[in-house]
Amino acid sequence: AVVSTQSTGEEEALRRAIKARDEAKARWGRQWPRLQILRALNGINAELAAKAMEEAKKAREEEERKRRFEEDQAKKVAYCKQLLKQAIAASDEEKLETALKTTQF
Repeated sequence: AVVSTQSTGEEEALRRAIKARDEAKARWGRQWPRLQILRALNGINAELAAKAMEEAKKAREEEERKRRFEEDQAKKVAYCKQLLKQAIAASDEEKLETALKTTQF
């Protein structure tokens, strides 16, 4: 009688373990698609983040190019102004020399 009670207890424990295993498999089966979706979303998020970082980098590079272009333009303007001042000064000097040569004192 003791042997049959012990084996019945073991059989019951085995049935509970099998049932728990099957429930866990079923739960995993229901969760697996969600996990796959989350993995896919994480991948998409990583791609979107990488794309956003790339676009931000391009925007920074474009801003830097614009800034350098504006600096170059400002230098060119300053240089042209300097050349113009020199040309005016030279022209005024020539006019002064011409005036001095042609004027009788």
